[in-house]
Amino acid sequence: MDALMVSRRGEVLFVETADDFPKAADNDEGSNPTVFKESAMVYPSGLPPGEIEAVQSSLRQTLHRIGLRNGIYHVEARVENSTMEYRRNLDGCFDLESKADTDRPTAEPKAVLIEINPRLPGSM
Repeated sequence: MDALMVSRRGEVLFVETADDFPKAADNDEGSNPTVFKESAMVYPSGLPPGEIEAVQSSLRQTLHRIGLRNGIYHVEARVENSTMEYRRNLDGCFDLESKADTDRPTAEPKAVLIEINPRLPGSM
């Protein structure tokens, strides 16, 4: 997931999120198990609204804990405990779909921070 956040004096003035497609290292085929390069993204995020808010809140808290209270941030993260997952459709393309009830996590969704870039994003 990518998030663009603007904050001033600790108050988040703007936030938007986009979904990253699975990376080569995420694929079950194991085509390249060490590559996590972004291949595509979907804007806006296709996650449920409550899940987006939980992830955005988790990222805001992380930025504040490390002292980033003023600026423009492009944040990269993974979503843990999501109710959604990417699956290949009949055409071989990835679609973001709800997990089966038996696979749904019981814990709340949250963001696992990968990196913070104190700048505007390059591809949005």
